[in-house]
Amino acid sequence: MENFKLENSINHTIVHASILLRRQLFSLFKKNEIDITPEQWVILYFLWQDDGLSLGEIAQKAQKDNANTTRIVDRMEKQGLVNRIIKNDDKRFFYLYLTEKANSIKPDVYKSILKSTEICASGLTDQEQKIFLSLLNRIIDNMKSYKL
Repeated sequence: MENFKLENSINHTIVHASILLRRQLFSLFKKNEIDITPEQWVILYFLWQDDGLSLGEIAQKAQKDNANTTRIVDRMEKQGLVNRIIKNDDKRFFYLYLTEKANSIKPDVYKSILKSTEICASGLTDQEQKIFLSLLNRIIDNMKSYKL
């Protein structure tokens, strides 16, 4: 692989962009005095769309495994962002509901996300953004279809 250049690697560039985006979101959340992580933001997003989802539904929508989602939700519960409501007295089945605290931070969270998007898309036309998303979604589809 003598001709291989890391700086020309799609994989490396996507990982690098992901790391920078994560740092940027942490910074913007901190600047707006929001004590959440980028992973928590994704869960909040889905609950703001449809409050009362099960852990499995959230994991599926967030494209995370149940164990990872459980860890994130456990922390969110300790922070007072969500409540678990048990279904039919079976502790294995519960629904997540947003607290007043979670709903109160929504405007500042969206403000941070919109600022992040503005920074990322700076200098790109609407058409370039559409093309970029289309190509990125094709890469995602390629990765999902690959059998290990």
